[in-house]
Amino acid sequence: MPMQIAKIPGLEPTFVLAAFCAALLAGCGSGSSSSSSGGTGAAAATTITGTAATGNPITGGTCTGGSLNGVVTLRDSSIPAQTATTATDCNGNYTFNLNSGFHPPFMVEISYQIAGVTYQLNSAGTAADINSSGQGTIDITPLTSLVIANVGHDLATNIFNNANYSTLLTPAALAAGEAALEAQLAPLLTQLGVSTTVDLLHSSFQANGTGIDALLNVLSVNVDPLTKIATITNALNGASVANNLAATTPNTTPISTAGTTAGAVTDLQGVTAVLAAFGNFLATNTTTASNPQLLALFDQTGFRDSGQTLSAFLQQVLGKGKVGANRSLSLGPVPAYATAAVPSTATASYDVVFGANGGTHDFVMYKSSSGTWLILGDQRIAGAEVHPDSAEEMPNAAGNASAITCSGLEFDVKDNGGIPTGKSLSYAIITGPGLPTAGLLYFANGGVNGNGLQLAAGGPTTYVGTTTPQFIGNGQGGECNSSMYWMTDSVIGTLAPGGVYTFTLYYDNGTPTNLADDVQLAQYTSTLKVAPLLSTQLTGVFATNAVATPSLASLAPTGGTTTITWTAPTAPGMSISEVNFYLPTGANASNNVNIQRFASPAATSVQATVPQAVIPSGNAPGMSIWYTDSQGRNFISQF
Repeated sequence: MPMQIAKIPGLEPTFVLAAFCAALLAGCGSGSSSSSSGGTGAAAATTITGTAATGNPITGGTCTGGSLNGVVTLRDSSIPAQTATTATDCNGNYTFNLNSGFHPPFMVEISYQIAGVTYQLNSAGTAADINSSGQGTIDITPLTSLVIANVGHDLATNIFNNANYSTLLTPAALAAGEAALEAQLAPLLTQLGVSTTVDLLHSSFQANGTGIDALLNVLSVNVDPLTKIATITNALNGASVANNLAATTPNTTPISTAGTTAGAVTDLQGVTAVLAAFGNFLATNTTTASNPQLLALFDQTGFRDSGQTLSAFLQQVLGKGKVGANRSLSLGPVPAYATAAVPSTATASYDVVFGANGGTHDFVMYKSSSGTWLILGDQRIAGAEVHPDSAEEMPNAAGNASAITCSGLEFDVKDNGGIPTGKSLSYAIITGPGLPTAGLLYFANGGVNGNGLQLAAGGPTTYVGTTTPQFIGNGQGGECNSSMYWMTDSVIGTLAPGGVYTFTLYYDNGTPTNLADDVQLAQYTSTLKVAPLLSTQLTGVFATNAVATPSLASLAPTGGTTTITWTAPTAPGMSISEVNFYLPTGANASNNVNIQRFASPAATSVQATVPQAVIPSGNAPGMSIWYTDSQGRNFISQF
C-alpha cells in the first residue's frame, strides 16, 4: 500500500513556503504517452503506485483548500525512453498501469507549484521492487530525491532528464545511496522511534504523526541547483548536515539531535500550520491589514518586528506574494531580550528561525492557554539581517564602459520607528566571518538612504555623525558601489552556511564626535544561510535586455505609463523579485520607483507609472532588475 501523509503544513525541499508558506494553487493535469523501440529486457504489465509528499501531500486535481498541481512522470529504461504521466490525487497518491513494453529500472518525477514557482522531486524503482503480481511501490519525497542525487552525483532531475540510467540505478547502487542517507539520519530516526535501516524509497506508513511521517515533518532538504550542495536541516534544533552531490563518496556525518525531544514534533506542526495560513494571505492581492482572520494569527498587542508595529509590518508585506525562502525552519529558545513579551500564561514558546532572502529571520511564537499558536514578531527594535547579493552593471549603467560584476554581503540595518523615545539609531558595528577584525561601520546618513544605514568608508572609530565618509567601493558606480560589502572570490570561498554575524546598535547621545558617551541600544545576530556565488559561478543568473517603452527619459517631462520588459536569467530556480527605476533630478536627489508585485515569478514584463521629473542635462534615468534564486540570493542587473 502507498504511504498516507497527514495534511499538516510541512517543510518543502527548496523554495519552501514562499512568503513563509505559499497559497495552494488550483488546477491539475493528467494524461499519458508511450512509444517503444527497444529496451533492457522482457517486461510484463506492471502497476506502479506511490505517494508524493514533503510532510504534506503533493496534491493534484481539484482539491478542497487548493492544489499544488502535482503531475508525476514515469520514464523507463527503453531506448528511446518511454514515458507516462498522471496527476496525483488530493492525498498525493498516484497510479500507473503500464503495458508490457515498459522496462525497469524506472524513474519518476513529480512536478508541482508553490506560488507559481515549479519544483521537482524524484524517485526510482528496479525490477526487484516489482512483485510476482506485477505491482510495485515508488514513493516520492525529498529523501528519495536525495538518494538518487547521491547515487548519480548530480541533481536528481538532471539524472531523470538524461534518460539513460539503466546501469546507474541498480538495486546495489540504490541500497548504498540509501544506507549513506540513513547513516546521516540515524540519530533522528532513533529519536523518532524509526528503524535506522528503514526503506526510505518504498516503506509504507500511516499519517499519525509518528515514524516516517514525523521524520518528513521535521526535516528540510534544501538543494542548491547552482552549487549542487544539498543541506538537511533538523527543524527541532536547527542542526544541519551538507552533501556535495558531485562528490564520489557521499557524506555520512550524523545529524545532531542535541537539545531536542520527539515531543517537539507536535509543536513544530502547530507552528508551521500558522505560518502556512499567514503565507496564504500574503500570496493574494485582496487581503487587507484589517482582515480579522489574518489578525487572529498574531498577538496584536505585543507584536513587534524589526521595530515595526503589526499594522506597519502588514502594510509592508501584504500584496508582495513572497517575503523569502523558508527552507530551514527550526525551533529554538526564545532570546533573552524577547522573554518579557511572552505572556506568563503561555504553555510553550519558541524562537522560530527560517531562511529569508539568503539570510535568516525569526518570529517569537507562543502557544496560548487556549492552545492557539500566535506570532509575536522578532521583538527587535530595528532591522538587522545579512543577505548574499551579486550584481552586474551593464555598459553605460552608472557610466560604465563595460559590464562589471561583483558579489558580497548586504547588511540590512534599518530604523523602522522602534527605537526608544529620546534616542535614535545612529550607527551599527557588524562583525562576523569574512569581515575586518574590528568590524564594519554602518551609519545613519541623514535620510539620504531612507531609513537604512549606509556602509562607511572606514572602521568603527571613524564615525562622526551623518557626515561620516561613505564607502565608495572601487571607484565604480551603481550597484557595485552601494551599501553592500563586496568581497573577493578568496574571501567568499571562506564563507559557509551557518556563519553568524553580530549587529551592535548605538545611539551617539547627541555628540557624534565623542564615542565615549555612546549608548548601546541592542545587540542581535543574523545567520547566513548560503554564501554568495563566486565570480566564476555568475553564469546565467542576471536579467538582460531591459527596455522601457516608452523610454523613461521621454516620459519624465510629463509623467505617464511605460512597459518594462527584460529577458529572464537562464539559471535554474530563479524568480523575479523587484524592478526599480530612478529619474535623476539633481543635487543628489532622484525619483525612485520600486515594483514588487508581478503576474508570476516567471514574469518578464511589468507596467509602471513614471512620475514627472526634470532631469538635468548630462544625466540619464536607470533601471535595475532583481532576481532571487531558490536559496534566497539576490541577483541585481543594472541598466
